[in-house]
Amino acid sequence: MPRPLPKIFAALLALILLALVAVGLTAQKKSDQTRAELETQSAIAAQLLSLRQTGEDGELGAAITASLETLAPAARDIEAVQVSEGSGSRLEQSLDALLSLGFDAQTAADRERALMAAVRVWQGAAADGLVEGNYPPALEQRLEGLEGFVCDDPNPAPAEGAVSEPVLHLQDALGQLGYVAEVYAARAGQEYGEVAETAGNRAKFADTLEGELSPILSCEGLLRAPAASYPLAEPADASTQLDAALAAITTDAQAALGDSALPTEADRVELLLVKTLLDAGSAS
Repeated sequence: MPRPLPKIFAALLALILLALVAVGLTAQKKSDQTRAELETQSAIAAQLLSLRQTGEDGELGAAITASLETLAPAARDIEAVQVSEGSGSRLEQSLDALLSLGFDAQTAADRERALMAAVRVWQGAAADGLVEGNYPPALEQRLEGLEGFVCDDPNPAPAEGAVSEPVLHLQDALGQLGYVAEVYAARAGQEYGEVAETAGNRAKFADTLEGELSPILSCEGLLRAPAASYPLAEPADASTQLDAALAAITTDAQAALGDSALPTEADRVELLLVKTLLDAGSAS
């Protein structure tokens, strides 16, 4: 005897409802997962959009736009934070927040996004005459914690797979800049006279940076000895070589911030990489 149609329809309806519930739960789970993955990016976007609300343009505006473009579209699709304070105070607060987000990030990609946003914003604000000094106050406070640093276990063996190639490349670029700059500065009265002043400044920059990085990198098992010498350029090409070496330092420092082989808990290295980027920008 055929089953009554109402019972069949009821069963089909129940199955459809169960399928819809399952689809809804799956979509909600995926949405929650995406929101969690973009939590840091959304926080970065909130700080950048709040700065944009101050109405600043010029180099700062370009820096904000460039940093927003590194974020996922979904992370940027949020309402800007309402701002009631002056632009100077807002800048300091946002820079502090961006630095904290970067140093606390759980992934190398988020670390790079947040810290590079802080670098760009500071450099843009400095170019517009909105800030003074070499570093954001929040960064200076962190740098003070490195004064007198002594490593308990210098030159430890890095964890397997934890050697950051960009950090090694950074040291190579730094070694090259220091070497060629010293040679050109020493030959000021000879054929390299036109680049002697620039070379002298770059040599001081390289020497200072190497002195800051070496003890920290040694403690992390990332220290690489510089080469005994590096190729010199002809006098006509010396300026180009100096600029290229400085640009390589910037490129390698940024790459190191985004390198998954650099542990996210390597706060001291991250801190000096940010300082390196700001110092290189000032030296260019």
